[in-house]
Amino acid sequence: MSKIVAKSDVGLLRNNNEDYFFVDEQYGLIIVADGAGGHEHGEIASRLAVESCYQYLTREDYLEDTTDIPQTLMDSVTFANQQVIEHKNKHLPDSNMGTTLSIVHLGEWQVSFAWMGDSRVYLLDPKGKAVSQISSDHTLYQEMLDRGEVVQSYKKSILSRMLGNNPYTRPDGDSITVSPGHHILVCSDGYSDLVSDAKTIDAMAGINDLEVFTETLIEMAKGQGGRDNITVAVARID
Repeated sequence: MSKIVAKSDVGLLRNNNEDYFFVDEQYGLIIVADGAGGHEHGEIASRLAVESCYQYLTREDYLEDTTDIPQTLMDSVTFANQQVIEHKNKHLPDSNMGTTLSIVHLGEWQVSFAWMGDSRVYLLDPKGKAVSQISSDHTLYQEMLDRGEVVQSYKKSILSRMLGNNPYTRPDGDSITVSPGHHILVCSDGYSDLVSDAKTIDAMAGINDLEVFTETLIEMAKGQGGRDNITVAVARID
């Protein structure tokens, strides 16, 4: 069973925390969401998305079928998107409420993940001193970058996919093989926008204590200005 530690911080400039996370070591699950839509609305969207995703996966024991876990995770994100849209249409029809959502399942030497938005999933290799982003941002900037069309001045934070806008929007998913000593980092953009891979590598010297390491990552983002909510979840592959 992998050890998981997650923390969230409001940051230095915001009055409320629109991020939301949930971890379950028994199921090997990490779920992180970064809400949007202004005061309270983002909080509602992120929490509803995370809870809906977890409910989908656990109420019918979908994770017992290991034939295609990435697809199962993507289905859970699609379900969460439907729940956020239904809540928005019923209770907040005039809001621009929405959220990102990233989910990781820790299997035996296999890590599966799915996401919509730009809350990132990283593979950390402390022994090799390497950080690899294994999700790809659902942003207009990333799409333009992939097509070779981007200019440096283009704003990087505009989402091309998120939960809460379109019932036909679909997440992406994938899986990787991992080894003992690898770590998985899931974070909101309050961390990834401010802390470079090089600084994350430097922080991995203290990775033996996940509580300390996770808190260190939070403080690093705050040390870079902490302009957004900051959520990080770290799992150690034993």
